[in-house]
Amino acid sequence: MNDLERRVGKLLVEPFTEIVPPQDLATRLVRRTRKRQRRLAMASVAAAATLVVAPVVIVQTVKGPAQQPPSQRGAVPTAKPPLSGAIDSLVDRRSITRIPRRLAAAPPFNALALGSDGTVLGAVERGSGEDEVPATGVWRVRPGGKAPQRVLPRPSEHGAFLWSMAAGDAGYIWPSGEGLTCLGPNGRTPAVKVSAEGGTAPFFADGPSLMWSEKGAIKLSNGCGGAVSTFPTRADLVAFSYPHAFLRNNTGLQQLDVRSGRIRRLNTGRVSDSAVVAAGSSVLAWTDGEALVIHDRQTGTTRRALTGLPNAEAESYFSHLTTNGHVVVYSVQHQDDTADSSAVAYGLRTGNKFELPGHAWVAGGYVLWRDTDEYLLAKLRPEFRS
Repeated sequence: MNDLERRVGKLLVEPFTEIVPPQDLATRLVRRTRKRQRRLAMASVAAAATLVVAPVVIVQTVKGPAQQPPSQRGAVPTAKPPLSGAIDSLVDRRSITRIPRRLAAAPPFNALALGSDGTVLGAVERGSGEDEVPATGVWRVRPGGKAPQRVLPRPSEHGAFLWSMAAGDAGYIWPSGEGLTCLGPNGRTPAVKVSAEGGTAPFFADGPSLMWSEKGAIKLSNGCGGAVSTFPTRADLVAFSYPHAFLRNNTGLQQLDVRSGRIRRLNTGRVSDSAVVAAGSSVLAWTDGEALVIHDRQTGTTRRALTGLPNAEAESYFSHLTTNGHVVVYSVQHQDDTADSSAVAYGLRTGNKFELPGHAWVAGGYVLWRDTDEYLLAKLRPEFRS
């Protein structure tokens, strides 16, 4: 985040802390602030990946409802087509858990993160369009759970910045104003403020650690409230797969070993500032326009695995990559309408491509995707598990 963005972020936060604006003005500021933060920061959120074998691509489509034109966005569908048989090539259909978005005593639930153990994190929002107000609370679906349960009543007075979350062994982390707040993985310990400035830039949770950017440096914490290590750098943090962080500058990507502090330049060539990146123990993946690029960190080879990624260069959409070690999921969502979303899952070993009907994530042995008024959480088939 450059100095201009930091100053703008400060100006956007101060009205919420120093004055109480007119109701309509506050609503509009909140809505526009959240959309801006999502565009700036969701572009780099990623998790773990693995080994690549160059394959022939086989396209298989998991059919969902037809995408509605903007004039019909937000409408509740009257009927939902059954899951395509192609889904059986990606997941164990018997393992599918349906998580409702519409809750009995709360507004609709929006998923924001998937943990490797199948934990789903998210928040709820009230209204839509001009009447939309900040996301509230931290909500969780435990592994094996059927519906979201609130674990914190409200993460911050600055709900406008709640644009993403991350879940790992070290705990759950989310933006709180311009900072970051963490909660232990049991969801019962008090929430801890881990950063005063890291909430408007990409942040990560992987293995035993949490990672974020702050004051021209990379910060690493071993769990919520644990000791914090600092790694000075002018490069941008774009991905984290413990024990390696990945940084982007004007020449390409660098690898930071958080155990030793050693930084090594990778032979990736220049990676666009608009690219979203995912990383794992032996692979990097990023977007290049409408293409998905795979870099094998062991051999140093780079290839374009897929082309034609949906809405990859559309300014009104934000995108992100997640990966579990055998699958990379590219997901895209309209900045003004969470229902206008889609995803592509790509098998690194098999080369299979699966199109999913809504916003999606992959982590550990699970894949999560939105299907109109619910989320579907499923176990991956053995060939796609880490």
